[in-house]
Amino acid sequence: MHGKANRLKPLIANTHAVLLHVKAAAEQSKSADRSGLLLRYLSDKIAPLLGPFRPSIDLPATG
Repeated sequence: MHGKANRLKPLIANTHAVLLHVKAAAEQSKSADRSGLLLRYLSDKIAPLLGPFRPSIDLPATG
């Protein structure tokens, strides 16, 4: 565990910085639904990496 401390410390510091950024942004929001705002923010950051969902047209028929 001690050998991995050098790898974990930057990850924890980065996570802390992200949470401070999100907290500051949420405090400026007049929205009563801050948790929803946080989820939308996170999904906007993640979703572009995944791309839009496109169902496959080539699904085999059953029956």
